[in-house]
Amino acid sequence: MAGLFLVTESWINDIATNRTRGELLSVYMVVMMAGMGLGQLLLNLADPHGFERFVLVSVLISLALVPMLLNVGRAPQFGTHESISIRALYRASPLGVVGGFSTGIAQACVFGTGAVFAKLIGMSVAQVSFLMTAFSLGAVVLQRPIGWLSDRIDRRKVIVAACAASTALALIALIASHSSVQALIITMMVYGAISVPLYSLFIAHTNDHL
Repeated sequence: MAGLFLVTESWINDIATNRTRGELLSVYMVVMMAGMGLGQLLLNLADPHGFERFVLVSVLISLALVPMLLNVGRAPQFGTHESISIRALYRASPLGVVGGFSTGIAQACVFGTGAVFAKLIGMSVAQVSFLMTAFSLGAVVLQRPIGWLSDRIDRRKVIVAACAASTALALIALIASHSSVQALIITMMVYGAISVPLYSLFIAHTNDHL
């Protein structure tokens, strides 16, 4: 899966320019997060202890090949291949490297342990799926507007504003988890709308300097 993301994002960055990269990556993220959000609802299709959904996942990944096989567009034509070290990448864009790494950790915490946390505070299987869906689909709402905005003003200002808002919303979500399921779901949707676009913002900022 990491390889699929790497190839897809490399392809997108190859055809993007500094003026369109933020918005183009945001469209990509809208498609990806919409799929991830709706996929959470598949949790309700079968017993969580069964094997059926693993079979469904394998089928869906196989179907993902169909658009690529039917696509008439040509793949990017790469010239001389150059490797780059983490140190060199950091020198080119310290904000992009540190920010991308930190955002990856933060989002991995939500995707990896969000369902576990929800179960530990007493949410049902259906409520867990709704919570994770809200987080992913929330990202769809503001992904493109934030990407569009970052192409027109200093990308760093957009990043700082999104980081500050995400921090506040994470604290609000913690408080909401002790009040009601509905409040937590709504807060996580807004948190996803603000925090998830940071990933594409850091990628765009890094590529601006390469």
